[in-house]
Amino acid sequence: MSVVIRWRIGAIAVLVVFSFILLYRVREVLAPFIIAPICTYLLAPWVDSWSKKMPRALAVVAVYLSLLFALVLGGLLVIPQFMGEAKNIANEAPNYFHQVRRERLPKFIDSLKAAAAQNGLEIDVAKIMDNGIGSLMKAGEGLVAELPDKIRRVVTSIISTVTGTIVVLLLTAFLLIDLPKLRKGFLSLVPEEHKDSIIELVASMNKDLSSVIRGQLLICLVNGILTTVALLILRVKYAFTIGAIAGLFSLIPVLGSILSTIPAVLMGLTQSWTVAFIVLLVIIGIHLLESNFLNPKIMGESTELHPYVIMFALFAGERLFGIWGLLLGVPCAAILRTIIRFVRKVLFTLGPSREKEPFFAAEPPPKIEAETI
Repeated sequence: MSVVIRWRIGAIAVLVVFSFILLYRVREVLAPFIIAPICTYLLAPWVDSWSKKMPRALAVVAVYLSLLFALVLGGLLVIPQFMGEAKNIANEAPNYFHQVRRERLPKFIDSLKAAAAQNGLEIDVAKIMDNGIGSLMKAGEGLVAELPDKIRRVVTSIISTVTGTIVVLLLTAFLLIDLPKLRKGFLSLVPEEHKDSIIELVASMNKDLSSVIRGQLLICLVNGILTTVALLILRVKYAFTIGAIAGLFSLIPVLGSILSTIPAVLMGLTQSWTVAFIVLLVIIGIHLLESNFLNPKIMGESTELHPYVIMFALFAGERLFGIWGLLLGVPCAAILRTIIRFVRKVLFTLGPSREKEPFFAAEPPPKIEAETI
């Protein structure tokens, strides 16, 4: 390897390290600027197709209006179902609490006392109940004391979310409108002899991103179906609604699994402690299957990433960027893998059989013609 190539590799390495340091320093404001290109990537095929029949800016507006119409229509079809079931749950909630307090809890305490008596143990149920109620009262007092602060946080979070959504929509619109110019401008910066390599790199990145999206949607679908089937077998009420919530929450790693477990267990608790416990075990089993088999297997096969790398990407993403890091960790790892392969190919695949000079290659030495004697 020539000295020029070594210098160029070193310069690229320094530039990459500096870029990562800079991104880490501004990570708190990166979310809209990361989400907007992803939205642009998802919407670009529609805009490209519609822009053949109308101006591109009008095509962007048409796509936005179509998405808004789809969301409103979906809301009109789905929200009434959820509202109806929520109303039924609210109406039946007093009966559920009465069953738990008057029937389920005494039976559970009697079973504990019987099990303790068989093993020669004595349980002071009254003391346990008093301690439990006291702890609940203290927790309730703490929640009441923190209520104003929590309300302020919720309001701030809502305002931040709305503002962030507007910023993302604006950035996405700007990128979609100027996308052809951005593509041409990017390719104009690449030397003509290396354009094929760059196009190959972009195509590989496009394949990885589309595979990640398909894999994540497949995991959500499988999780929702498994949860719904399990709840139907156990005859838990509102199995379809709870299953849909579980599938939707699968988009959020870790936290989504916890949130989707709560309604299923609570609904099982209205039937019996046994059903609630079985529901909890089944949901835990589904999440273990998802995290240890489905997620690494599906995401690994779609992105050609090893499960070890996927888990590292999830943990590292969460540590650096929180929930957005969890959502974007695997796609970023897949893109980084593609870039590393490309750099390795163009830097180290040297030889006389190559038709073109590798990317970042040194200039060929000048030809020295022998003098005629």
